[in-house]
Amino acid sequence: MSAVPHLDLDIKQGEDYDLELGIKDQNYAIQPITGWVVHMQIRTKPGGDMVADLSSPSGGIVVDGPNGMINISIPTAITRNFSLTRYQYDIQVVTPTPKTNYLMSGNVNVEPSITAV
Repeated sequence: MSAVPHLDLDIKQGEDYDLELGIKDQNYAIQPITGWVVHMQIRTKPGGDMVADLSSPSGGIVVDGPNGMINISIPTAITRNFSLTRYQYDIQVVTPTPKTNYLMSGNVNVEPSITAV
């Protein structure tokens, strides 16, 4: 992989957030990703305080290897504690070869919640 794609995520404070990523090759065919381990961290800034730490297979990220899909779930238990309106994240993958790459990165834009239940 070369340049890391940039994608900003918009999250409402206090809601469950789900992101589904499909991995395809240069010909737009599904790329099997069996054996990939995926990590995502959300921080106040690079090297700053961490507010979320997700990983596969049992920490909020599910990898559907044969179908080239990565499902990321950030539960309300995490998003309700977002106190800033902007964070930064990146997603790192480790392949079975093993090879480590960054899949994507960007800002996490948080819309403050109004209703408190």
